[in-house]
Amino acid sequence: MKEKHFELYISSVLEQMEKGPVSLNLVARIKAHPLYDTRPMVKELLESIIGLYLYYFFHCIVIINCRFLIFVLTSVVGILVKMYSMLLILLRKDLKFSEILLARYYVLYL
Repeated sequence: MKEKHFELYISSVLEQMEKGPVSLNLVARIKAHPLYDTRPMVKELLESIIGLYLYYFFHCIVIINCRFLIFVLTSVVGILVKMYSMLLILLRKDLKFSEILLARYYVLYL
């Protein structure tokens, strides 16, 4: 009777997996079941659930890293453009007082 109940439980988990990711609490309950070690299908099921979570986890990390990399690159490019414009202002021969203040503002902003 316990085996039949466990098989029904596993089949319900498989149905939930088809709809979307299942909770990690469900994985813990399956591992705690006394029939867990006797069924190779259960181990395959758990491996596939954990594999899905790892896939989503690494997918999110890649997306976050790409956004962070784009942010860093745009920040570096922005800083280089500001430094270049500051150097152009400072290298001119006929500097006005307002341009010197502008160059100081760039230095403080960096």
